[in-house]
Amino acid sequence: MKKKAKLYVSFVLLIAALLGISIFLLVSGRDREYWESKWSQTVTVENGVATPQKITQDFCIDNSGDHELYYSWLPSDVSKKDISKVSSGKLGFITAIILYDQNGAELFATTANAIYGDTTMYLEKGLYRLEFYYLTNIEQYEDFAGKYLCGSYELKTWTDNMRGDFASLQKNGTWTMNYVFEVSGSGSAEIAYATGSILGILVGVCLIVLFLILITKSHALESPRYDERQELERGRGFHYAFFTMLIFYIMLYILQASGITRYVDYNLLYSLGLFLGIQVYVIYCIWHEAYFALNQRTTTVMISFLLIGLCNLAVTIVQYISGDLYSNGHFGPSILNGFCTLMFLSVFVTMFLKKLMADRANGKIEEEDEEDE
Repeated sequence: MKKKAKLYVSFVLLIAALLGISIFLLVSGRDREYWESKWSQTVTVENGVATPQKITQDFCIDNSGDHELYYSWLPSDVSKKDISKVSSGKLGFITAIILYDQNGAELFATTANAIYGDTTMYLEKGLYRLEFYYLTNIEQYEDFAGKYLCGSYELKTWTDNMRGDFASLQKNGTWTMNYVFEVSGSGSAEIAYATGSILGILVGVCLIVLFLILITKSHALESPRYDERQELERGRGFHYAFFTMLIFYIMLYILQASGITRYVDYNLLYSLGLFLGIQVYVIYCIWHEAYFALNQRTTTVMISFLLIGLCNLAVTIVQYISGDLYSNGHFGPSILNGFCTLMFLSVFVTMFLKKLMADRANGKIEEEDEEDE
């Protein structure tokens, strides 16, 4: 017993060491070249003239290489998840941005009522400048687009597409805009971050192994033991899960080929198919008393699934509040936490109901035995 206890302690210490190293590498990886600027700007429009008409931001790049640029601006009274609701009719101007290098060459430009986006580009070492303009009429936009956004051949089309937006702008008013601009570089620190992520995955694998040890009745890492009836039901569970995923992916392929859901992130939908298949298999096996092996502890599994579901629920709520769950009419990658929440909590509810029914059945059997006696 002492030998087994020492083995458990050594395994936990290994997990702790790997976790500490991965956290250190993740933190050091985040220390790679990084510049961030967040500020609020009040813009007043009187008779169609914005004050100020232009603001600037300078930043320095210390190392040449690929850099990720993140930029966003939106009214202070609008949350990130509602950015798609910001129309030109609610503002008195349209924001335009230009990024210049140290030689004054234009690298990037765009316009929007409100936006958040990102791009990757190669930046040389040196000083860079951001210029923000507040455009209040179509003539200003035409001049800006002709210089920075498109060539003369497309200028008329671009201008015609924006006439309605500028016509709906308010001629008088005051607005406060929140701006964010971030630049992060790559390099050895990024390698450290990637290494930390890999070690973090390894920690997750170790935790799964520890979980498998804890749920066995003998507290040892051993293969689950199922009887013949359980093996038969588990096979049926795989059968139903397979055809659930098959039908789902066929329907998804048809929708994708038809172009009906062209604005949907199909990576998320493909992930949803995996969650559906797993959920069908697990719930079927639980309901037919074939999910838990004869040498496993059901209570430990139930509590673990409940905790995992609640943790993912908390993450989903935080992502929703921050506006990262759904924005610009699309769900973000964080919706996967929502899928996990639904899967684990539905599995827990199934386990709870099945256990409740089993306890009631056992109680009735005991009552009948007492009456027979």
